[in-house]
Amino acid sequence: MRAVGWLSALIFVAACATDDRALPDRTFELIYGSELMTDEELEAYRAGWAALPDATEREAFRLRHRTRLRERAGDRGVDLVEPAGVLRRGVGR
Repeated sequence: MRAVGWLSALIFVAACATDDRALPDRTFELIYGSELMTDEELEAYRAGWAALPDATEREAFRLRHRTRLRERAGDRGVDLVEPAGVLRRGVGR
């Protein structure tokens, strides 16, 4: 019986992966605060991130982004959480 449960879950995941209509567009978005961003802002974020030459600039970009999104969340009365699947630095080390 247990194998049937795993098989059903595997079939469901495979079906979702092949059918774009099965899940909302941003289900797997890992950008902090993406739920508060427009599609244009998301594209600008991705393009800006991709253009950064080194880890120091990426860290500064990430911190500016988080600050802006925390302010936006506060203005809207929303609590932001870490995106699912993202490990914070230092956790488990």
